[in-house]
Amino acid sequence: MPAAGQTALDEMPAKAGGAAEVSLARDMIAVHGTDAATVARNNARVEALAGEGSRAKFWIRVLGIIQRDGKPPRATGN
Repeated sequence: MPAAGQTALDEMPAKAGGAAEVSLARDMIAVHGTDAATVARNNARVEALAGEGSRAKFWIRVLGIIQRDGKPPRATGN
């Protein structure tokens, strides 16, 4: 659990080899669907305005993955 005032993003290792970005992008697509790119873009903008350059870059990488792979997963049903 993140400490008070921290998010799950604060706990991610600085260098996760891109696995953190890919995992988060997939989760965001699953949760937000076609709005995932908008959410990631807004997060990047907020971090940049807050002076958090490395976190803004993280969100930009997530946004790139969402834009590249951005189709929401199809429900597999009978």
